[in-house]
Amino acid sequence: MLAGDFESLGAHEQLATQLVRLLRLAVILSMRRKNDVLPELVIKEHNNALTLYIDKQWLDAHPLMLSELQQESLYQRKAGWKLTISN
Repeated sequence: MLAGDFESLGAHEQLATQLVRLLRLAVILSMRRKNDVLPELVIKEHNNALTLYIDKQWLDAHPLMLSELQQESLYQRKAGWKLTISN
């Protein structure tokens, strides 16, 4: 999305941007799940930077999910946003 895209639609740009970022994470976390249960997740925001806290043992057991989250972090960085995956 380009700066101002949300504003031109009459939306609060910062809120809309955060919602898009969270939606992208939700899609990643929901894909490839069958009967596997996600661990407890915590997402914190500070100065437009997001940190996703997720259990390291769970990520170690799900390397494809870790790879998807790391790739998303790169995509968000290219868009000028910061996303950190932590435990």
